Parts: sequence; structure tokens; C-alpha cells
Amino acid sequence: MSKLVIDKNFKLAPHTLKEIMEVEQRNLWLQATESVKKLTEVQKRVVELLPEYRKQLPSNFEGLDDSNAQSALKNHIRLRSLYALTEMIWEKIEEECKVLANCSGHNDSEERDAQEVLQTTLTAVEEFPFDSIIDDNVTGLLRFNDELKIKIKERLLGVYKNWSFDDIIGTINRYGIKYEQLWKSAIDSQDPQSVNLKDLLDDDTMVRVY
Repeated sequence: MSKLVIDKNFKLAPHTLKEIMEVEQRNLWLQATESVKKLTEVQKRVVELLPEYRKQLPSNFEGLDDSNAQSALKNHIRLRSLYALTEMIWEKIEEECKVLANCSGHNDSEERDAQEVLQTTLTAVEEFPFDSIIDDNVTGLLRFNDELKIKIKERLLGVYKNWSFDDIIGTINRYGIKYEQLWKSAIDSQDPQSVNLKDLLDDDTMVRVY
């Protein structure tokens, strides 16, 4: 009677997108997870700092005549923009990991293209001066605008309800920081209370089709 011999070195092929990234795209996967850790730390710092700037926002529009109140609004915008940026970048990394995992081992050209796209995003995260912009209460908003154009090159949405970052900067450049609709959006908005980023590809139902 024959016996079934099982090779102890035999390993099942990766089947979830996360496992594919961990095994077949290991270096990029490690970089991606480190980027998400960095984005998470940025969110933690922003959440801690936002309440202080909210306290300094004037309760009426006329209060924006005060230079300290104007600075508080700029700083609130800066931190809310940073938080929105971390959300946007996380979504980019997640989507780009999915694309790479789905073409990994199937199409060399598509795989190389997907690797380059993901690497570009991860390099931008590595080079973006999150910490110094968080700590810069004087020129931080302008520096954020410059770095966003150079390193991210995408439209940043959701700073306040119905306000993109471009809308905010365009309004400030045209009317100054004392603009009632912008002030009201800041006052009426609800600041994030905690980190909202998740682990990448944290879904065992995403099965690779062979």
C-alpha cells in the first residue's frame, strides 16, 4: 500500500493580496508599512494639537481682525490639511498595493509600472517634511502648499466640508485670511478625534484568482 509523502518544505502559494505583497514584493511592502506608520504618527500629533488651535478661533467673524486669531485660523487650516493629506496618501498606497499585487507574477511590464508608481508615492512620503510643517506656526501653511505641489502633485480634498486645499489657498490669496465662509467652515467643522488609518490590505476576502 502506497503512502502519501508530504514535503515538509512545501508551502502554499500566497492567496490574499496582503500575502502576495509580503512574499513577492517584500521590499516595497516593508516600505509601504513603514510609510503608514509614519502617517499614523502624523495623525496622532495633529489630533493632539488641533484642540488648542480651535480654542483660539474667534467665536464671531469680527474677531478675525485680531492678528492672533488670524494666525490661529491659518494654523487650524494647516493641521486639518495635514490630516486630510495623510488620509489621501493612505488611500493611494492601499490602491497601488492592490494593483501591484494583482499583476505580480502575471505581467512583467504591468508589474514594473505598478512598482514604479508605488515607489514614487512611498518616496514622496519619505521626503515630505511632515514634522517641520507641524511645528512651523509662522510659515507652515505656505510651506505645506509648496511641498504639496512639488511632492504630491494631486488635488487635496476634504480639508473642510466642500473646501479643497486649492480652494482655501485661492481664497486666501484673493481675499486674505479674513473671509467669512472660510472662518465659518472652520468653526462649524468637527475636528478628528483619533487616528483613522488602517493596516494595508487588511482583508482576507481579497483572494487572488489563478
